[in-house]
Amino acid sequence: MKNIYQHCRDVHGVSYKALCAGDPERSSGTNLTQLSSDAVDLYADWLTTLDGTNLSQKTADMYKCCVTKVLQQACSGSLENLKSYKTWIGRGGFLQDLTERLSPATVATYLQALRLFMNFLKTQNANPFCKGANLSKVLIQEAADAFMRWHAAQRKGRQMQRTAVVAESQSLIPSVAKGM
Repeated sequence: MKNIYQHCRDVHGVSYKALCAGDPERSSGTNLTQLSSDAVDLYADWLTTLDGTNLSQKTADMYKCCVTKVLQQACSGSLENLKSYKTWIGRGGFLQDLTERLSPATVATYLQALRLFMNFLKTQNANPFCKGANLSKVLIQEAADAFMRWHAAQRKGRQMQRTAVVAESQSLIPSVAKGM
């Protein structure tokens, strides 16, 4: 993500560091379990390798922040609770809450981070975490596929948002020109 610091200031009105620290009003206050914390730390390292798409350190840190927030807020700090990812959609679900308070682009970033986290959990390095949290490879693959679908839907939402802005601009141009 290019210019993540500027994005955080413009869109969220806070610095990147403050955004990653979380909003005390929105945070559930749940700490990650040791297993979850170790998995997220190794995930952030994995993201900067060729196997993990060779992301920049800033992007890896941002994705680590996203996954940490999801684990804290939607999974009570435990990797094992990722099994309930299907309950996140729909009324009152975690993703519904995210879409109401964050922009479509930010929600898409969260979903991309989650998809890559699931890809990480499929690797050999993550086997101890999967076994410790009783996550099957089938469940991990299904979750990765769901996050990919949800990410694509969020991107469509962002594209529709951009199209609406362009359409509004085009409708205003004739009236502005007429007034000149």
